[in-house]
Amino acid sequence: MDNDRASLITLDALGNIFVVGQSDQIGGGNTNYDYCVVKYSSAGIFKWARFLGNAVNNEEDPHAIVTDAAGSIFITGKSDQNALAVNTFNDFLTAKYDSAGVLQWSSYAAGSSTNSDDIGEGIILVSGNIYVCGSKQNSIAQKDATVIKYDAFGNVMLTFNLNGAGDFTDKIQATITDTLNNVYVTGYSYMPDHKRDVFTAKFDAAGNQLGKNIMIFRKVTMKEKASHSILLAMCMYVETALVIIPAMIM
Repeated sequence: MDNDRASLITLDALGNIFVVGQSDQIGGGNTNYDYCVVKYSSAGIFKWARFLGNAVNNEEDPHAIVTDAAGSIFITGKSDQNALAVNTFNDFLTAKYDSAGVLQWSSYAAGSSTNSDDIGEGIILVSGNIYVCGSKQNSIAQKDATVIKYDAFGNVMLTFNLNGAGDFTDKIQATITDTLNNVYVTGYSYMPDHKRDVFTAKFDAAGNQLGKNIMIFRKVTMKEKASHSILLAMCMYVETALVIIPAMIM
């Protein structure tokens, strides 16, 4: 094995350290990156290492991790399912290891487009359930922002595909929860006329979408600048309504 790298680190409630990254399981000029999970005690004593990949010997890349009160670790990211190295067919790959390093479950999730490029970007725990967010390619031309809810055993309970204005690429890149178990996600929504805009949405504990908005920051014309004394205009897209709020020069 060679060409190994760490990209994520977290602690459990007892102070044990989890380091997650990629490990090349082939070496010798070829690459087969698998998820690599390493556990150390709070004193830095090595406990165990685990590797997770698919059968086609292509790249797995973890993007987010979280631990629970029992010391289990949950991982999400992407797994290339295409056996041809020149082609990419990424699926979400989400997995759970218990505190002893025993794999409890792993789950793949793919968009509806052929050879879709799907990536899990964030993961949180809410009342024993697991929320994974990222983007799925549901058509050749665009991706949808995606939230997947799993139960404690890795069964998919709900999947949400959020499509922004214009049916272009939308992507969730971070998620958080509050004391009421509401889930908040943020990322970007792409439209050709003003590129990427900030995308934010909220779900309740049952998975119902409570709201979404897209924040658009754009340069204004000299005429707008002279007449309104503004440098930027902020546009908020709430469901189907578009509200323009000028940002004044301070």
